[in-house]
Amino acid sequence: MSDDKDEDKGKNGQVITFPGGKKVDAGEVGADYIVGQGSDVSIPELIDPKSVEREIRKRENFVSSQKLVRVVAEKASISDVIDVVLEEITEELSHLKYERRKATEEGKNTANYTISRIASLRQLADILNKRQENFRSDRFDLKSPKFKQILHVWMEFVYSSMSKSDLPESTIDVVFKQMEADMEDWEKRLEL
Repeated sequence: MSDDKDEDKGKNGQVITFPGGKKVDAGEVGADYIVGQGSDVSIPELIDPKSVEREIRKRENFVSSQKLVRVVAEKASISDVIDVVLEEITEELSHLKYERRKATEEGKNTANYTISRIASLRQLADILNKRQENFRSDRFDLKSPKFKQILHVWMEFVYSSMSKSDLPESTIDVVFKQMEADMEDWEKRLEL
């Protein structure tokens, strides 16, 4: 490479600076694809392809070992996935709290940690509130008019089936009287 100022930037603006100040165009040594952006690039900024490959494997192993990834990959129930998400969020919140305390001990500004933690805690609270609302909506209201209507239709179905089976009316009455006695406090037994 010459000492001309225009050529000092290299063809693609990527130059490797060797110890002693010698500059070489990254393309001339076949390294234009592994040199970081910028004008003068020192030797430590070169990226070793084997190091990159190791880092990729390390990252892939880390990602595949994550509980959240495994649970989703196994097609677990939404409830199980949410449990793991909540676990992950609380773990991250704990890291934020630790970093905030560490910054306090070192006399550093903790505002960013505090703001991030408060925002994350609000999101966690929102998730938990929504989950609780969903849990309430999933509950079966045994005293609702709709359920009473379903129960009534079911009892009519049982009565009709017994009648079609040519059971005597007295037997049907005995069965229904026994069911009535057995169903005393049935709502309490079914409360979830």
